[in-house]
Formats: sequence, structure tokens, C-alpha cells
Amino acid sequence: MTADQRVRVLIVEDNPADVYITRLALAKEMKFEAIVLDDGAPAITYLKAEPPYEGTPTPDLVILDLNLKTVDGLEVLRWIRAKPNLLQLPVVVLSSFPPDAQHDAAAQASCYIQKPGNLDEYMRIGRAIRRCFEEAQGPSA
Repeated sequence: MTADQRVRVLIVEDNPADVYITRLALAKEMKFEAIVLDDGAPAITYLKAEPPYEGTPTPDLVILDLNLKTVDGLEVLRWIRAKPNLLQLPVVVLSSFPPDAQHDAAAQASCYIQKPGNLDEYMRIGRAIRRCFEEAQGPSA
């Protein structure tokens, strides 16, 4: 991925304020285009490229909250990791739960970031997400 290319990011988060701040934090660190879905069910539909998402490209990065309405983030993460074509897809879990409370998710995710408690800290997560994405891309990126 060159410096001019935009990273396709799938943000799966049901809190509009968290989506807004995450997008602001990412914009400080990388060029990206985002699709935002507020639950795990449409996220899986999107990743399957099923209607209404047929023809959509696979994202380069998924930012995933664990605490969602109907299909939680852990189920989405397990689904992603069970698909051979998505095994290398970087998934950043961004959750309010501490990582030790979510061992399974932390083990399957490319990175696990606990949602910060204040705006200044939240604005710094963009750098952590960018680093995680770059590391997941490997040395050829």
C-alpha cells in the first residue's frame, strides 16, 4: 500500500460518538475511507458481499467493538478468523472491556485497544491503530 492509497476501513460500532472520535483520531494518522455499521449482523453480511453490499471490496482493516446489539463483536471476530480468505485481515478490537476480560478476542484480534476514558487519550488511538495495521501488513507493506 502506497502513501497515496486510502485504507478501506470497516468500523463496526454502535455508539455514534465513538465512531466520530475514532474517525477523527484515524484522520490524524492515515488516509482512509470508512464504512460504518452498527452491529455484527450487517458486518458479516458486508464481509460476505451479500445484498445490499454485493460488489463491495474487502476492507483493508476492521475496527470492531465487542459490545454490539444483536450479533456481538466476538462472534464477528470468530466468523472472520474462520474464513480462509479473511485470515490475514487486520482486526483491531476497540472495546471498553479490559483485554484480560476478553482473552478470546484479544487472542484472535490483530490488536486489542481499550477505549480510553477521556477525549485526549481517545484522540491518540489513531496512532495505535495505524501501527497495528502496518504490523499486520508485514515487511512488504
